[in-house]
Amino acid sequence: MDDNEIRTTLLVRSYIYQLGQRLLGDKPGKELFDVVFSEATASLGEFFVEPAAKPVATALQGLLQQGSTYAEDKAAFIVTAERDYNEQFVGPHALKAPPWECVYRTGERILFQAQTLAVREAYRSENLLPAEYPHVPDDFIAIELDFMAKLAGRTELAYNAGDFVEVKRLLVSQKSFLDEHLSLWIGDYVDDLVAVVPSSVYAATALLCKTFVSYDAQLIRETDIAIPT
Repeated sequence: MDDNEIRTTLLVRSYIYQLGQRLLGDKPGKELFDVVFSEATASLGEFFVEPAAKPVATALQGLLQQGSTYAEDKAAFIVTAERDYNEQFVGPHALKAPPWECVYRTGERILFQAQTLAVREAYRSENLLPAEYPHVPDDFIAIELDFMAKLAGRTELAYNAGDFVEVKRLLVSQKSFLDEHLSLWIGDYVDDLVAVVPSSVYAATALLCKTFVSYDAQLIRETDIAIPT
């Protein structure tokens, strides 16, 4: 990677994680979807061109197709998104795709378990406890994606400032969080979510997050190697 490729990689990583956090964490609405289905999102396709990135490119196209549907009838799209959002995040029934790491790691529908506390310690180590702490489980999917987004953003800032030691430290922190947490459950969670709300903007978003998390391990490794020592 040259300097321009590193900067682009850091920018794209931050953007993808922010995209996932907002779509899986914020209530649906015109303001959100206008941002999500912007030219900035469409331009991401230029980054995912190598063979290893093909699953990400395919998933991105799935999300952009949702954008085309949104453009045709924004009001109807939002109504459908609100229904799907309630189906997967609100209830009142038991959620068929529970969006918490501990449920998938233990197989028990009990929140605030050991995995939740381990995630909290990861946040605490970077001084990034969630704004909703301690009322919302720290291992909620959108909060884990937000943690990655914030670390990716900090990495970008550190690189721009020429603080390569901090860049490398942050990359290690992100790789550890993927290996110890997000990568261990996002696949099963996404499979369940897609089964609950297929052909939805949430299914498309979840698939993008799943494929990107898998690919991001390679991006982190390649970026780390390219950073000056």
